[in-house]
Parts: sequence; structure tokens; C-alpha cells
Amino acid sequence: MLFTLFSCLKPQEVKDKAHVINSMAATLDKQYPGVPSVSFTNLTNDSQLVDLRTAAERNISTLPKAISKEDYEANYESYKNKQIVGFDTLGQRSIVWVSEQRAYGIEAYNLHGGILAWAHAGGKFITPSGEETKTVHVYAQAWDMLPEGFEAITE
Repeated sequence: MLFTLFSCLKPQEVKDKAHVINSMAATLDKQYPGVPSVSFTNLTNDSQLVDLRTAAERNISTLPKAISKEDYEANYESYKNKQIVGFDTLGQRSIVWVSEQRAYGIEAYNLHGGILAWAHAGGKFITPSGEETKTVHVYAQAWDMLPEGFEAITE
């Protein structure tokens, strides 16, 4: 449903992208009432970010200290005392993964609004080599809701 809504939007015509992102994230929260979300400001030193996007998306950039889903799943025992926070572009893929983790008894949370909300909140992005960047893979052109100053990649 969210993909359909987003595909109708023309990102270049949206004036308040942060509001649209928050509204879409709130819709996800309503669709998955048993899956808690955490905002950018509520992350702690005990939070372990898990990037649930594809390798192609992560190869453009990711969030500092984030690990891939594959790295997490290969070493999940070492993260037992961490607050697991899954994320993707907006939260549609990650909220499903977080729901699955919680079914296994893992204290996992969805990053409210994903990387789009992160960018609007002033969060930093890094390349695979650890350099800061403003280039972000946003899944598809319709999802290019990044703030001014960022470059969206969709391929």
C-alpha cells in the first residue's frame, strides 16, 4: 500500500518531505501495532543498527556503526545485550524483519522513518570505506524524499 502511495507522489513537487515521511512511517506503525519503533533521538550506546537494505543499496552508503542483516544473523549471539534497531529506506521492509525478530524473543525495534527520517533529522551517512557522504540509495525514484543537499541513487 505504501509503495502505491509513494508511486503517486512526485518528490520534486513535495514541499514538506519530512512530514510525508513521518506520515508514511506512522501508517506503518498502525499496520504493525505490535512492532515498536524508535526514533533517531532515542538511540543509545547499546543500540545496534542493522541495515536491512540490499548490498547494492548499502554499497552506496549506510549509517555509522550499522551492520548488514547478514552480519547480524551470522553473529546474533554477540548482540544479545544490545537494542537491535532494523532499518531500510522508510521502514516497510525493516518492520517485517523486526516483527520476525520479536517473534523469536529478540528485543528489536524499527527505526521510525528509516534512512529518510534519519537524513531529515541531521543524521550522518558513510560509504563502505567509512567516509562521510551525502549520497544515499533510496530504493526507487518515488522514494527520493531526501532533504536538500543530498544526492539520491535509485539504480
